[in-house]
Amino acid sequence: MSRQEVTQFFDDYRALFNRLDGDAVADRWHIPSGITYAAKTGNDAALTWWTDDAPMRNNMNTVCDVYRNNDYDHADYVMQSFVPMGERHAFALLHWTLKRHDGSLLQSFRTGYNLMRTQSGPKVILVTQFEEDIDEMKIHVAH
Repeated sequence: MSRQEVTQFFDDYRALFNRLDGDAVADRWHIPSGITYAAKTGNDAALTWWTDDAPMRNNMNTVCDVYRNNDYDHADYVMQSFVPMGERHAFALLHWTLKRHDGSLLQSFRTGYNLMRTQSGPKVILVTQFEEDIDEMKIHVAH
């Protein structure tokens, strides 16, 4: 899989998050697929593996709801690493910056993605989420 193909995938993926369209985000995930989250607190990483569409789709909609409820406006990314892994697979490490409507920083984090090209285009197979902390996403209300 080429860097250009992966960049286009993430440009589209970001646009879907910027619309907070959880179903469209979910359409970019393969079934089966999974996410592993290594908490900042040093806890052991947990793995969620989705063999059905519904729980994965629910997760993507929940993430969009959390962003929406915390004044999310848009995300930008920088691809920090790209590793082609044959014709149909690639790995990318992205640095995401999430902003609120007022332009303030909501969160900045890195996430790793294993992608696989399918008949309908690249899909996420596994995400390693090791810095994002949804609990830290809170609106700072001026008093």
